[in-house]
Amino acid sequence: MTITDTGAADTLTAVSTPVAETAQVHETRNVGGVMQMRAVDAVPVSSAAPLQLAPDGYHVMLEGLKQPLKAGDAFPVTLTFAQAGAVTATVQVRSLGARSPVGHRDMDGMTMGQDH
Repeated sequence: MTITDTGAADTLTAVSTPVAETAQVHETRNVGGVMQMRAVDAVPVSSAAPLQLAPDGYHVMLEGLKQPLKAGDAFPVTLTFAQAGAVTATVQVRSLGARSPVGHRDMDGMTMGQDH
């Protein structure tokens, strides 16, 4: 998912979804040749630097799934920003390694501005 901010700079501060007990923004980093993953409290978003959520960087970690997720399922996720407030989007579950179909924009290309 790519979050593009069209207004003033903002900060992603929380994420939630009804399909899991907890959802957090995590960051994966390479530290001295060792991949490390940790939860982060906030992530900046600005028009100059869209936020890319992907497996090898910032991503949403779901813990305590209330039921198994399978390819083809869809569920809501609410992203909370310091300025813009809560923004809800729909996540499309794909098989591991699947790519978005050409021209398809589910969570990819999410745009936020000041008038939410």
